[in-house]
Amino acid sequence: MDAIMSMGTAYARGKAAHRRRLADLPYPEKVRIVVELQKIAAPILKARGVTAIPWCLTTPNGERNVRQD
Repeated sequence: MDAIMSMGTAYARGKAAHRRRLADLPYPEKVRIVVELQKIAAPILKARGVTAIPWCLTTPNGERNVRQD
C-alpha cells in the first residue's frame, strides 16, 4: 500500500511542478500555446459542424503566423 501512496504523491508532485513551469512562462509563450491548441481543436470542431478559426499571430519581424492547410 505504501508503494501506491508514494507513487501517487510522486505523480502529484510532478503534476504540480509541471503546472508551476507553465505558470512561470511569459504571456507571449502562453498565447502561442493557446493558438497551437486552437489549431489542434479546429478540425475536430469542424467535423462536428462548429466553425472555429484559430487566432492569427504575427512574428516579431512582422510576418503573419498563418496556418497552412
